[in-house]
Amino acid sequence: MDNYKRFLKITQSGIFDENTIKEMEVVVNELSNAPSCLELYNSEMLKDSNVLFYTVGILRLRINRKKYDLESLREEVEVVNRMIQENISYQLIDVFVDLGLYCWPMLMNNFFDVMLIKLKENPEVGYRIFLTFLEKLNYSESLSKPRKAELKTSVRYVVGSFMSQMDERYAQYIIPTMKELLKIMPKELDFTFVYSNAHLFPDKAISLFDEGWDFIDINKLFEILPKMPSSPLLTCNFVECAKYTSQHLFQYMFSCIKNEECFFDCCVFWKKVFVLNTNLEVSNYVKPILSEIILMYNQLGQTDEEESAILALISSTLKVYPEQVASLCKESSSFINLRFSLFILNNLNKYKPELLKHLKGFNNPLLDGTVCFYLKDPATPEFIPLLNYNEKDAIKLLINILYTYQFTPIQYKEIYKLTEQFTGTEELHSLIDFKLGNLISFDCVWTKKIAIKYFYYLKKDREYYSNYKEMFYRFFINNVPFDRCFLVLKLLGNIPDEILNVIYIKFDTFPLMYIGCFNNELLPYLDSSNINVFIKKEIDYFVRTWDTVIDFNEYNKSLKILINQMNNLSAKINNFQNNLTVLMQIDHPSVVFRLLNMFNSGSDDFDTLQGVFNLITIYNSPNLYLSQSLAVNGLVKCLCKDDGPEAFVRILGLDINTCLEVKKNLIKIPKKTGSSLIKDLVKNYKATPYNKMYSNNVKIAKQGLFNKEKNNSVDSVDISEFTK
Repeated sequence: MDNYKRFLKITQSGIFDENTIKEMEVVVNELSNAPSCLELYNSEMLKDSNVLFYTVGILRLRINRKKYDLESLREEVEVVNRMIQENISYQLIDVFVDLGLYCWPMLMNNFFDVMLIKLKENPEVGYRIFLTFLEKLNYSESLSKPRKAELKTSVRYVVGSFMSQMDERYAQYIIPTMKELLKIMPKELDFTFVYSNAHLFPDKAISLFDEGWDFIDINKLFEILPKMPSSPLLTCNFVECAKYTSQHLFQYMFSCIKNEECFFDCCVFWKKVFVLNTNLEVSNYVKPILSEIILMYNQLGQTDEEESAILALISSTLKVYPEQVASLCKESSSFINLRFSLFILNNLNKYKPELLKHLKGFNNPLLDGTVCFYLKDPATPEFIPLLNYNEKDAIKLLINILYTYQFTPIQYKEIYKLTEQFTGTEELHSLIDFKLGNLISFDCVWTKKIAIKYFYYLKKDREYYSNYKEMFYRFFINNVPFDRCFLVLKLLGNIPDEILNVIYIKFDTFPLMYIGCFNNELLPYLDSSNINVFIKKEIDYFVRTWDTVIDFNEYNKSLKILINQMNNLSAKINNFQNNLTVLMQIDHPSVVFRLLNMFNSGSDDFDTLQGVFNLITIYNSPNLYLSQSLAVNGLVKCLCKDDGPEAFVRILGLDINTCLEVKKNLIKIPKKTGSSLIKDLVKNYKATPYNKMYSNNVKIAKQGLFNKEKNNSVDSVDISEFTK
């Protein structure tokens, strides 16, 4: 039995056990490597879905092999052309389009004719073919740029027919097709059909709107919003539409608050709306919007990013509509997060303190006490026994009250006793003892809680409590890092070498959060020699751990603190510029971008060889493509140094005379022109984005269809002769 008959027998049996699958693999392999494929076209047999599926698979294997071996695909084109007239499947359409991309017009001059015929006689199939073609044309990396240009020129041959017979029954294909056409002829598209039918396939329409934002009619989009679901793509774009006062837009962005994915952008949008629009109509939205956002926040995971967005929204809105925000705070205190209520009261005290007198009576001692405190009400101390000192904000309010109002020693003692059982009261108790003149002994077994207490007492009376520094040092050596430990060292001053050695030795074991604390709280206050020792230690640590980072957010936050402190302390740091180039090994785009800006604005005191090597590495790194221009500016800086040309020769193998000539020209010309000279000098080292890192010799090449045309614009080309 020949291979094709065996193939038919297996596929038509419908039995696919282990033995059958193995036999099918052998048969498929034989057929995909057979001299001819004409026998694969069997009109009757292809009506069987299994036969059609596997036949298309065999054809794809043959096509891929022959393309790689540069063999003729004439028979495959013939078989697929005949199949597409009678049988339709997604796999067959995919193969048909692949052949068209590769073979039109030389072996497949009817490619676009088939598309046009299908659009007329069987629109669903025609739309599917056209859409598949556009998707592959726009995104395939197997097409060379010239070939893509040829095919994009040819699209006009189909577009006219496509645009003239749109039918809502096929909206699921038409809308994404319009999206793909945006990449080819955006200014010539009419989106009327999309506006009318977006509600049928909203996800596809929203994707189109996002892609073609610069070409859509924003007012027509607003009109259809009542029928559209909430979408992060739309809300992200609408952030820039805050100047409009469309009711449809406002209602849509109000409804999107309930979508967790849209929440952050909604906060940003409404912040802009309230700042840009100071009128009665917009003012009516303030209370319902803020209420909805706060209610939604209570249901979410309550991340720092979302909380910051809400605080920014409240702060900006309060400056424009203080009465509405104050009213919301009073009327909705039952569900507004205490932190937000206190934030509102604090901002009202800054910008509109006269409104505070209307906000008494929250039935919450913390809020009422805060209002009285801001109003300088003599009755404020009466709230002291009413506060819940499990809340940090209650302790903060009490501390402010103690600083502002006078109390007798007996009252201080009563307050101390009242709060003695609560945690987090170290600062409060240090203040009371200071007011009473009490000197506390720290001759005890130290714990981390005692160490925090020591910090606050040391702040109040550094002279006396410095007597306990040796006890603190002993605890520090065995327990570093812990809360406030570096601040205590800063307050004590004259840090012993033994303590600095402990920090140095244990540094690599510190959690990233404490490395940030060290850099903020202690590093700037060390002498110059120790600053340099720790900077070198930290640079080594961050570079060494970059490839094994687990929590990038914490790593990035701590690294940013180091870079900021290096910038602030640059005058005290030896080899500052060299240190920056070493840190550039951390090849994260935002990090490298910041370092390059610092490097380019710094001195010329750096190792030129190291500078050229690291900068050319950045220049040749696809993921750092956006920093390429900054790297070029750095290379200009390197070449202009005395040993610059020699460094370029040693690192890049360039001709010394060429480097000297470029250096000579750089000194005389503007910076922008200088960058161009450097780019030309190192052109063989130019970076390439990831999406372009494919060898041209494996791409489908241009077929030279339009070479006779001097003007290669799509308007001046008639390609009908190639598709007949």
